Amino acid sequence: MQIPGFKVVRLIAEGGMATVYLAIQESLGRFVALKLLKKFDNPEQSNRFFNEGRIIASLNHQNIITIHDIGVFGDQNYISMEYLEGGDLKSRIKQGIEPQTAVDLVEGIGSCLDFVHKKGIIHRDIKPGNIIFRNDDTPVLTDFGIAKQLEQDHNLTMDGTAIGSPYYLSPEQAECRPLDGRTDIYGLGIVFFEMLMGHKPYRGKSYIEIVMAHKTEPIPSLPPHLQHYQGLLERMIAKDPEDRFRSAREMLKFLRKLDPADTIEIATETEAGSILEAKDTDAGESQVGTAIRVGEPGRPAGSSASTERNEDNLSDPLPSQSGSERLSYKLRWPIMAMVLFLIAGSIWITYQFQDDFHFGSDRGQVVKTERHDTLRGPAQGQRPAGGITQQDNASSNGAQAKAPAKAVRPSKADIQKALLLKRKREIQGFLAKAKAALDANKLTTPARSSAYYYYQQVIMRSPRNKVALRGLSQIANRYAFMAEKELQHQDLEKAKVYIQRGRKAEQENPKLSEIAEKIARIENTNRKVAEYLAAADRALQSARLTKPPRDNAYHFYRQVLKLSPGNKEAKRGITKVANRYADLAEREINEYRYARAKEFVNLGLGVQPKNRRLTDLRTRTNAVEDVPRRFFGKIKSIFD
Repeated sequence: MQIPGFKVVRLIAEGGMATVYLAIQESLGRFVALKLLKKFDNPEQSNRFFNEGRIIASLNHQNIITIHDIGVFGDQNYISMEYLEGGDLKSRIKQGIEPQTAVDLVEGIGSCLDFVHKKGIIHRDIKPGNIIFRNDDTPVLTDFGIAKQLEQDHNLTMDGTAIGSPYYLSPEQAECRPLDGRTDIYGLGIVFFEMLMGHKPYRGKSYIEIVMAHKTEPIPSLPPHLQHYQGLLERMIAKDPEDRFRSAREMLKFLRKLDPADTIEIATETEAGSILEAKDTDAGESQVGTAIRVGEPGRPAGSSASTERNEDNLSDPLPSQSGSERLSYKLRWPIMAMVLFLIAGSIWITYQFQDDFHFGSDRGQVVKTERHDTLRGPAQGQRPAGGITQQDNASSNGAQAKAPAKAVRPSKADIQKALLLKRKREIQGFLAKAKAALDANKLTTPARSSAYYYYQQVIMRSPRNKVALRGLSQIANRYAFMAEKELQHQDLEKAKVYIQRGRKAEQENPKLSEIAEKIARIENTNRKVAEYLAAADRALQSARLTKPPRDNAYHFYRQVLKLSPGNKEAKRGITKVANRYADLAEREINEYRYARAKEFVNLGLGVQPKNRRLTDLRTRTNAVEDVPRRFFGKIKSIFD
């Protein structure tokens, strides 16, 4: 396999439409993934191949593969793109994936989908084989070969057939209906289920059976230990697009509420009570609310107060619930009413009889008293029934006064204050950790203990937090400085890595954008230089040294020097052209064709005026001087 400018190393993968090789881009000496289109009779498949190159080239996101070049050599179409060494998601699913890792991956690819959907593009083929990892475990979405721009017509293909893997195909895509970004959310939801469970949710013996399963079979239920994610799954793979998340952005907001590692957990009243008690004991802090104690009869076990939506407008309200969620909401209130009724009854009974039984002070037997007599008090000079004196009664009342007061169920305001306090403490903790990581230059790695990670936790809790936003900007600026330094050393690949990491912290950072533009210009120049050098080499091999105009080796080398003035390969190439003319001139002189030799010498000196061989040969092209000199030279050699 020969593509000019690339040296093929080995086969990476082979599919029905294209073959991917590991190759070296000779002009920059870097590894690339070289994707070659197979030869097909249908021109639509070729158009789809180049559509992939144009789409990826128009996108710049950390979770989208980088394209280097696209072109045609002979009848071979190719795309040169970033080479990723971390393997694909398909192989990782076989090894098993932790639930939190699965959520992180959904969030990463969801961010990518949010970006491409805003650009008016849908992928239409989300599946584990199209999600590949960099060395730092960043998930990257690849294979935009069947992606569609939303502003174009909504027909899936020229012949109206659905494209994409049937295991991840949305019902509307299978029916060739108009599509939007929700079809990608569906595919990602199927991938999410597969990551959690290790197998696909819908299977069949044929393409039709699989598609029908997507359309007719119910959404599968997750096992008890994964029920935390059931609501997310149902919102992603609902049969009707109207029941899914309206956009990838909405899905990301839901994820940030759901993820217990990255968001404020929905606090139960028990948690809220512990926070309030903690605040009560803090020196110098005022009381926030009534303390709550675990196990008291004032509330049903496991009840929760979800104040997440009202919490300082941290995020938008959740969209409408799916069918199972609506059902759970309908059942919640009757159940709570029953529980509260039972609790109220038990409390009434407790209060009804708590004063009816007392222990006599002078003997160990229980003496019953009438409640109304107790309230009315004994007659003058009469000892109360049961031998209880006023002193005994006072002693009893004192004992009751010393008994712990019964806890009162906290109000919503108390719980809200507790949650806000919890959030404030979390934010302060994350900011301290972020500063320490920033000082240690742990900018974006390790993944869950870097400055970027901690600042993101703050942003999720307080989206407009100025300290966190400044911190993210600092991270981006540091990467911009590092990228600029690598650019000075001509290490474009390392500079691009720093730019990608910096944009992860601040997508629109002006310094990063400026450096990215410089790199784009340099890469464009390098691409043209590589093309001119390859053309010059072909011209040199076919002896097109200075003719025909604009299609000769000397012309191509000059174009290279215009783009890259110090290019050593171009300078060596010009010397090769001059030496070729010197070879031709010498051959003509040996044949005593001095006029022809002089012509070659002049052509060579036009290419390289200071070429030593040509300046020496120029003196030999004069026949009057050269013939006698050569004649006497032969005679001298005989006597010698």
